Amino acid sequence: MSPVSTTLATVADLPSLIDAAPLLLSGALTGVMGSIIGKLAAMLTEKYQLAKKVESGICFLRDELSTMDIVSYPMISGFAWFSTS
Repeated sequence: MSPVSTTLATVADLPSLIDAAPLLLSGALTGVMGSIIGKLAAMLTEKYQLAKKVESGICFLRDELSTMDIVSYPMISGFAWFSTS
């Protein structure tokens, strides 16, 4: 028996191969979907972390602007917290 004949399917094997095709296809699709889902999860994690960083940056800027507003209001309105005399 030659090595080629052991790797090729015969006509008699076709019904069993046709019956097994959906299982083989579903197994391949499951493997591909697992890979895609893993990559999507990694991307979503990166986006979530970026959103959290942006949120903390916005909160920092809001606090800084609030502090600047509190400090600058008396200067703009002419009110002095300290005595000039």
